[in-house]
Amino acid sequence: MTQGLFAGCTEYESQSIDNIKEDIINWKKYSEKIKKEFHDVIQNLTEVGYWKSTVPIDFQIFCCGMQQLCDAFSCDFDKVLSAIVTDKITKREITLMENIHRTAHKKERELVSAYKNDLDSWCQYDDDNFAKTEQLYRDGRDFFVTLFDVDNAAGRMEHYMKDETIVDNSIHAENSVIIGNGNKINDTTINNNINHAEKNLCKWLSENVWCPLIVAIIAGIVIWLITGT
Repeated sequence: MTQGLFAGCTEYESQSIDNIKEDIINWKKYSEKIKKEFHDVIQNLTEVGYWKSTVPIDFQIFCCGMQQLCDAFSCDFDKVLSAIVTDKITKREITLMENIHRTAHKKERELVSAYKNDLDSWCQYDDDNFAKTEQLYRDGRDFFVTLFDVDNAAGRMEHYMKDETIVDNSIHAENSVIIGNGNKINDTTINNNINHAEKNLCKWLSENVWCPLIVAIIAGIVIWLITGT
């Protein structure tokens, strides 16, 4: 759907899950586009010797981290899309969306700071290389601002949430019980526990019943032999 004119102000309450799915697909594509742009521009400016010689280190570091950040966003968007397609939206997907929103806000502030710090000492508006660097700043900031709406979409997605713990009552060949997140209590574990309990019981009986009983019987026989009665 078309996002609002103001950052983070798109209204999702009247939007369906299909509308949200469409936006998430677009956000994922946007992440991949920004990753490629930053990679290509940095590579070009490095080859001509401009990147390391002129661009401030803070901005270099931020821009080099954009590729990994975009990969993380794309990965999380994929997980959310998978949950939407299978109609299995849980708290995990809401958390992923909320984290993208928080990260976008944080990174937008960091980008502005990294770019504008000591800008007057290196900006040259008539330099093509500076223009390419400035475009990274503009496009990066637009990208983050676009993602301000992710939190609004997450709020609407909560209406489609499923319970996170689903009990599987089916019978499995290995006699295992699946509990919620897929952890298993299998027959081997149960048998081991039973065997351990049996060994402990036998040990207790030996120490507290059989041995004292045998000692008492032997003592009785000895006394009978001595007294002859």
